[in-house]
Amino acid sequence: MTYFNIILDADLPLIIYAGCGLLWLMFYVVGCGLSETSRMYSLRNVVALLLIGFILSYLESFYLMSNYRLGFGIKPSSFVFSLGAVLFLMSAKVEDFIAKRENGVFRLFEYLGSVSFIVYLIHCYVISWVLPHSGIINDYWLTRWLLVLFSALLGVHLMKRLVPTELKYYFGIYD
Repeated sequence: MTYFNIILDADLPLIIYAGCGLLWLMFYVVGCGLSETSRMYSLRNVVALLLIGFILSYLESFYLMSNYRLGFGIKPSSFVFSLGAVLFLMSAKVEDFIAKRENGVFRLFEYLGSVSFIVYLIHCYVISWVLPHSGIINDYWLTRWLLVLFSALLGVHLMKRLVPTELKYYFGIYD
C-alpha cells in the first residue's frame, strides 16, 4: 500500500489504502495468540522489537519525506513498531506495574485506552477538519499529533453527551 500510495503517487482512496482487512489481520492474530498463551514473557525481546520498529519507522519516514510527498501513516515499519507496542502493553508484567500505581499519568493512559477505539474511528475526520485551519502549529509533528488527539478527545466527550445511550455502541463509545 505504501508503494502504491506514496511512491507511485496513486492517490488511493482511504477505503482501499487503510481499509484492507488483510492489512489489519496482524492485530487480530496477535490478540488470538496472546489470549491462548501466558503473558508473563520476557520484555527484553519485546523492547528490542519496539526500538527497532521505532528506528525503522523514523528512517522509513525520513526516506519517504525526503524523496516523496508523504512519510507518515501505514508503512511496513509502522507494523513492526505496533507489534512491539501491543506486545509490550499487553504483557502481564506491564499490566501489574501499571495496576500498582494510582497516579494521574496512569489514569490518563487508562482513559486513553478506554476511548482509543472511538478516537481511532474519528481521527481521520479530525485531521481533515482541524489541521487545515491550524496554521503554524501544523509545521511540527508533535503539535499536529497533540492537536488531533485533543480535538478527537473533545469530540469523544461531546459525543458521549449528545449521542443517545442506545446508539453509543454503534459509534464505538463504551461507558
